[in-house]
Order: sequence, then C-alpha cells, then structure tokens
Amino acid sequence: MPESADAAQQRAQRKKARLAVPPPEPSEEFSDYTLAELRRLRAELTDYETRVSYWRRLVQARTDLARAGQQPEDRDRLAHALADAPSRGRRIANLDLFPSDTTPPLPELNELWESAPRADELDDYLDRLERIERDLSSHRRALHQRIDALHNELIARYRADPTLALSALP
Repeated sequence: MPESADAAQQRAQRKKARLAVPPPEPSEEFSDYTLAELRRLRAELTDYETRVSYWRRLVQARTDLARAGQQPEDRDRLAHALADAPSRGRRIANLDLFPSDTTPPLPELNELWESAPRADELDDYLDRLERIERDLSSHRRALHQRIDALHNELIARYRADPTLALSALP
C-alpha cells in the first residue's frame, strides 16, 4: 500500500525535529567514570527502575482494589485491576513481569500488605497508598533522569570516538 502524502510529510517533520536536537555533550559529572562503569551503572539503575515500577503498579492495583471495596486477597480482582490499567507510555522493553528482587522499596509497604483495612480505616489507608504511589513516581522520574544522563554520556563518548562502541560487542 503506497504511503499517503500526509504520512510522508509527518515522517519527514519528525526526522527534521530529531536532527535539529543537538547531540549530547560529555558531562563533567561523569568524567571520572570509565566506559565500563557507565554501562554497569546504567544497567544497575535500569534494573532498579524495573523494581520500582513493579511496586508502583502493585500499589496502584492495591489502591484500585481498596476503592472498589475488594479484599487484597482476591487474586482474580487483582489480576483484573492490573490488566485494566491504562497504558502510560511505559518503557515496556525494560519491564519484567516479576523482577528478580521483590523486596519493597519502602518499608511501609510491608505493613500495608499484611492486613486489609477496616471500613473506618479505609480513608487513611487510601491516603497512605496514594502518598506512597506519589513517592514511588517521583523516585522513578529521578531514576529516569539519571538513566537518561548516563545514556547521553555514553552517546557523547561514542560520538567523540566511535571505536568505543566496539567495546560493547561480545
């Protein structure tokens, strides 16, 4: 099927916009890091971000269940709440279904997971879950900024010396 003129024009505009963005410059912040250290740190932060995203989604599902009046032990409802979540432009390539480390990033989560709130505790329970979700979201945004900074540093180094990219090959 031939491409429409509008689609071709939109693609050309997106390409032009990408090319207009200046390439990243090396950062003084990372000047003491070797290339291997930058790659390792980026991989570690990406893995950690996966765990934070996992727990954030669990908190969101728990909030949805509590609002719907369901008990946390109702696994079918939990699966439904997780499946009904609208897509928010997540980094799907980096999201594992079950991260290797399932330790909650916030100690308070263990307490919230241990028992279901009574009816008179529900508002406080929801407030706590919403605060935790905001904290996890903020932490996740900071992780994305840090990962992006590391990624930009790697790009800047590869642009300065393209042969460095060969060291990433097995």
